[in-house]
Amino acid sequence: MALRLNIFLLFLVANVCRSYASYIIKGDLTFVIDNTGSMWDDIAQVKAEANEIFETVLRSNASQIENFILVTFNDPDAELRIVTKDRDKFKTALNEIVVDGGGDCPEYAMTGIETALAASLPYSYFFVFTDASAKDHKKFESIKSICQKKQSQVVFVLTGICNTRKSIDYQVYHQIADATNGQVFHVEKHEVKDVLTYVKEVIKSRGTVVSSKHFPPGYNNTMTYDIDGDTEETIIVVTGDKPKIGTVTGPEGSRPKTEIIMDKPEAAIVKVTEAKPGEHAVEVGSKSATHAVVTAKININIDLGFSTLRPSSIKDTVSRPPPDGDAFLSVQLFGDQAELQTAKIIDMSDNVIAELPLELINKKENLYLTPSFTPPYTMFRVSVTGYDKKSKTSIKRNSPTPIERQNIKIETIKDVAPQITIEGSPKIKSKNNEPMVITCKVHAYPKPDITWEEKGTGISLPASMFLLEVPYDYISILKIENAESKTYQCKGTNRLGSDTGSIEIEVESYLKIVEAPKTDINIKYNEEGSIICKVDAKPPATITWLKDGDDVTIDDNIEMSSDNSTLIIKHMKLNNAGNYVCEARNEIDRKIFFSNVTISGLEKPSIAEDYKELIEVQEGEDLEIFCRVVGGKPKPTIKWLFTSDYVSDYEDNKEEDISETSEKLEIKNIAKKHGGEYNCIATNEAGSARMATYVIVQFPPIIFDDVDVIKAKDGDEVVIPCEADATPPPEVTWYRDGVQIKDKQDPMSAHGLRFRATTSDSGTYICKAINKLGGTNKTVSVNIYVPVTIEVPKVNKIETMVGQTVVLPCRADGHPRPEVSWTLHTEDSKSPPKDVTPPGGSGSDLHLRNIQLNQRGFYTCVANNGFGLPASIHYEVTVNAPPIIENVYMDKTFEVVEGDLVLRIQCKATGSPKPTIIWKKNDLSIAYGTEWYDMEEDGTLLIKNIDYSSRGSYVCLAENSIGKDSELYEVVVNEYPKFERPFTTIHLHGGVSTDLTCDIPHKKTDQLRWYKDNVLRSTGELRLESPTLRDEGLYSCRVSDFSRSRSKHYKVQVGYKPEFRSIENEEIEFSEGSYTNLICEASGYPRPMVTWKHNGKVLSVSDMVYDFEMTIASRGIYECEVSNELGTINRSFKIKSKDCIMDSKKDFTGNHPLLLSPLLKKPTFEVTDGYLTIPNGKYVVLNCPSKFANFASTPLVMAHCEGDGNFKIRGKVYALKDVKCRKEVKPEELRTGIPCLPGNTEYIKIGFKFLSKFHEIYQVCLDKDNNVPVFTKQTLPSDLANSSQKSRWYNSELLPYDFNRMYDCRNQANDIDRTFGRDVTSRSSCCFNKRQLVSPRDLSPGVPVTATYSYLNVIPQWSTCNSKNWDDVEDRVRELAKSAGRDLTVTTGTATPARSSRGAASNFSIHDARGGKQPVGQYAWKIVQDRPSSASLAIIQVNIPGLSRDEASRHVLCRDICRLTEWMQNENWYNTDDGFTYCCTIDSFEKAFGYQRIFSYGMQKVLYNAYVLPENYMSI
Repeated sequence: MALRLNIFLLFLVANVCRSYASYIIKGDLTFVIDNTGSMWDDIAQVKAEANEIFETVLRSNASQIENFILVTFNDPDAELRIVTKDRDKFKTALNEIVVDGGGDCPEYAMTGIETALAASLPYSYFFVFTDASAKDHKKFESIKSICQKKQSQVVFVLTGICNTRKSIDYQVYHQIADATNGQVFHVEKHEVKDVLTYVKEVIKSRGTVVSSKHFPPGYNNTMTYDIDGDTEETIIVVTGDKPKIGTVTGPEGSRPKTEIIMDKPEAAIVKVTEAKPGEHAVEVGSKSATHAVVTAKININIDLGFSTLRPSSIKDTVSRPPPDGDAFLSVQLFGDQAELQTAKIIDMSDNVIAELPLELINKKENLYLTPSFTPPYTMFRVSVTGYDKKSKTSIKRNSPTPIERQNIKIETIKDVAPQITIEGSPKIKSKNNEPMVITCKVHAYPKPDITWEEKGTGISLPASMFLLEVPYDYISILKIENAESKTYQCKGTNRLGSDTGSIEIEVESYLKIVEAPKTDINIKYNEEGSIICKVDAKPPATITWLKDGDDVTIDDNIEMSSDNSTLIIKHMKLNNAGNYVCEARNEIDRKIFFSNVTISGLEKPSIAEDYKELIEVQEGEDLEIFCRVVGGKPKPTIKWLFTSDYVSDYEDNKEEDISETSEKLEIKNIAKKHGGEYNCIATNEAGSARMATYVIVQFPPIIFDDVDVIKAKDGDEVVIPCEADATPPPEVTWYRDGVQIKDKQDPMSAHGLRFRATTSDSGTYICKAINKLGGTNKTVSVNIYVPVTIEVPKVNKIETMVGQTVVLPCRADGHPRPEVSWTLHTEDSKSPPKDVTPPGGSGSDLHLRNIQLNQRGFYTCVANNGFGLPASIHYEVTVNAPPIIENVYMDKTFEVVEGDLVLRIQCKATGSPKPTIIWKKNDLSIAYGTEWYDMEEDGTLLIKNIDYSSRGSYVCLAENSIGKDSELYEVVVNEYPKFERPFTTIHLHGGVSTDLTCDIPHKKTDQLRWYKDNVLRSTGELRLESPTLRDEGLYSCRVSDFSRSRSKHYKVQVGYKPEFRSIENEEIEFSEGSYTNLICEASGYPRPMVTWKHNGKVLSVSDMVYDFEMTIASRGIYECEVSNELGTINRSFKIKSKDCIMDSKKDFTGNHPLLLSPLLKKPTFEVTDGYLTIPNGKYVVLNCPSKFANFASTPLVMAHCEGDGNFKIRGKVYALKDVKCRKEVKPEELRTGIPCLPGNTEYIKIGFKFLSKFHEIYQVCLDKDNNVPVFTKQTLPSDLANSSQKSRWYNSELLPYDFNRMYDCRNQANDIDRTFGRDVTSRSSCCFNKRQLVSPRDLSPGVPVTATYSYLNVIPQWSTCNSKNWDDVEDRVRELAKSAGRDLTVTTGTATPARSSRGAASNFSIHDARGGKQPVGQYAWKIVQDRPSSASLAIIQVNIPGLSRDEASRHVLCRDICRLTEWMQNENWYNTDDGFTYCCTIDSFEKAFGYQRIFSYGMQKVLYNAYVLPENYMSI
């Protein structure tokens, strides 16, 4: 209930009211005239034209003029002269104007406009005539507010000003014109009548401002605007100093009719008629700042309004949003010719702030509404888009004026006593207990108190109050939960008085039966039926349906009407039959009706009894089971079920569904798993029938178990399984080593063996299973073994001397004979066991000859025969030896530094028993445990607290019971660490204090010392304060702890990081051919080095000044990086062009649009070295057939070159490389149906579609019998691109091949060698590759290049090895066109003439994987023709692999004239490695290749030289 109440509240309550709105939008034509003395001539012209202006209004049915208003002003007065529809009264008022005064120039123009606004209707036109500035310019904000509130347009006709045009009293005219979509005309006194001609055009019919824009001084400004099918004509107004209006261009290059209305020094007006719907462009401009306005005459009109609450009518809105908060935007459409879709909120720079959907909320009034949104707090426009149902085109309507929020600060406020307005009838009829919302509007100031009460009882009711429009209008909303018959009073009160309004509500209730359900209803199966239960009730009745006591469920088959009065069964089914109940109830009454619904037209399924109950079939055969359904309505559905006989012991026999629904079940290649029972079940809604067939699948024997090896101990029981399965059952027999076994059958299994094992039972056992369908067998290897044993030794602990021989016996036995291995475990528990088995690995005893200390330990012998557990025995071997001191140090002399904490000297001695260690110095024993010496457990000597007395000779003595050994060491004590390589260089910034870091890891408890140039500099960390060159030198740090002492050495250098010596201009204007120098000179120590980069790529330039001549490729970003060991500085330079230069390799990637001229033709811009140059200020057209990714809903846009690769498109600047289509622009094929050669051939055009045109790039002659292109024809421009732009390949439905496979060299190799009878391919990686007949270098960069990547443009050429000469031919043809300065016609093709066998295979083809093949022509040819001189030249290349020069010469079919043709002279043409090439006249070429004057007609001269005049071309 609360939800319904809120919806009702939002629907009824409007928060804005406009008394001036009507279904026909009409305003007044208001003349505001300065009547000072100097204006007599201006007023005279208005008087003279008054009759014509009235006639224009009277003649036009579509005129928007309601009244004519005249206001005059001077200093300080303004006077409303007349408001009238009468021509004579208006003329009388004009004639009564007496000019007077005007001594001081500025006049009260704003007061005049203010007076006129107070008298005029909304949507009025104001024409202000004056020759003075506005003395009362401070009224601007108030005037602007009223104009926007009334959505009125103000046009100023100025025949003079007082001060300069920069003064505020003049600028106010422009400010008001901008705020109202008006204009400012500067004319001479005698030219006022020309402006009045424009007035007559304006008032003929309702107009809308399509576009209003300001431009900087200058011409060539392109103004674009859209018009729709409803537009009758447009008027273009341009003001400025010497304004110009250029040619108007419409869609598809169309040119509408134009008529000059006014052409004056500071104003130009053109009327445009017969324009096509779509985008138009016109060049406008003037010497000064330019203002251009385009107005369209239309029939489809709209009205706009804002409200804070959801309105129900346009009357509930105002023209401006509230001062704060969100608002709804309402749009009323006049007439039903169109539908509205969206409303755009646009700022004054034409940027879209928000795009809002429009919802039709009141069909009767054609009222649309946006969602609530936050209007801008600055001035904005509204643009509404929709669809013209008559012309089937889009439409766009703009707000009559710019819009701003209400602003109380600029309002003139007067005290007003409350005035109550009740919208609609004061008496409302309602249904009982229905929620309602009633409203009361109050006009008052100061803000009133608004109260509601029940009439008679005086009970006060809570209500809400909202501000409608500042400062006077308010609305109060009373929400009634349950409507009752009562009268409600609304009272508004402020200190000036009060006012009251009443609303009476009348409630009525009833429940009437309109149509009751039938008692018995029969519906045929699958047909539609319904049960009707209609009532008329107030309050509304609730209708509920039951079936068999339960609520009716709505589903795909059961529908309910929107008021629940009709229940519809769309397709009657058995489950729809039953007892239905309809209950209608409201608060007043309740009625119940019963209906019995039955079904007819059903029949239970039946199956013919001629089916087979048992079927036997062999595995691998096909099986068909038939289930013939002979009855049932509706037609039964068939389901097949299967219960398999082949399930495991752990599974149940379950019925499985089979995915077959026909009467025939077909099983291909039947297997044993298909054996079992098949059931066919026919079912419909009346019941079901069932048929069962049992299938037995016969199959040859299969043995399941996978046991193939059995190992058993002598005396164990052995079981050998043989699980065999077959239908019919198999016969099983056993064999051992080829002899049948009859006495060892296993009584526990059907086919296995069981016996007690002996070693003689080892062998190969075979189980064979056979039935009538075949047999199988299984082999089992049986191995019987005796476990391993080892003889226990008498002695297992052995002691010996180093160098002796020791034998360890290990005697093992078992079956099979065991293998023996030996393992040694040393005394070192950390060492892993060591395999010491003698070479050969099978010896029983281990012989240890010349035994050493490292061979002492525990020995284990392990015997294993692969069966059962292995056996082992163990020995302990002890080896004695005298001491030996290991040579730990290569150099026995130790150098230390005085002050080190400790020196450690190791003395590692081996021997058995373990030797004792003692140390001596200078032949005297050393006492341990003092502050000078100590010894570790392993014999290492520690010399502590190093000083000069620590130097000397030290001896280590090792001794045991077997012998002794000694070693001598020398200790040298130095005053400082010796400086040694390698060292680290440290660069310090001069004057910057720095801590030197010792890179030796150390702790705070360690001793750290620093030395500089061999002198102790510091104990502890070293900090250099403000280092200078005196601090340079060799530094050493020494770290000493109680384990060792270490040194590290450094070379310290003091210097300064780089600094640039000069400030340079980092933006450079591109000028091709001129020289520039980029300066990055810098100082620093050590001397800095420089690295240069161009667009991120490192250059091989080492100088700090980079001089070069600018080329197109020079544009971009240059960076220099200057660095030394102390730092790096950078500087970048940008070379930019005023033109738009596009790189064909980088700027035409992805889904790039098609580039066209403004006339929608091929662009003719200069292309140099792969760069396309579009001059600054020029326009191009961009086309995306699938529409743009950057711009909505358009396939074409105009782009204006702004310079440096940037283009202005629709007011925004884009890099052209960033403008993309939603989808790739793909080349297309256009079938012409025109034959190009005798036989089954056709010209195919390759190009692109845009709008309704086909943009041809080249033509292809297609041989449709062999599916191969014969030749292409193109126009080669003199300004061609010659760029290497790449693209993906495009397949053609006319060529059904797998080209990737066809052009795979490995796929071609065998065919080539076999066809040409020699090993052609093994000597190289040569093969036939794709050769484009039309080269991508011959086309403008961008989308056109992709057309050359169609497979219709490809022939197979032996080009992986010999393409050099053909590439040279194409370069020479391009250079010829460039030198000639005119376009050439180039035809390129392939051929195998009938008379050209010449010893080579003439029918070779390349193949794909699908069996497709494409013939390979023996020749590639190119015809170059110059139409102005009627001259031609044919160029031919032999396309046969592996030819020698002599063999290739046999393929010259016409006289070679390359040497006579200046531009084709080349000594390399006969080089077969680069492609054997020759030239012919056009006549001899056609004769040799059988083309019968296809190309030569009128072109028989020889194309000798492009540099000479046409008459100098010769014939041969």
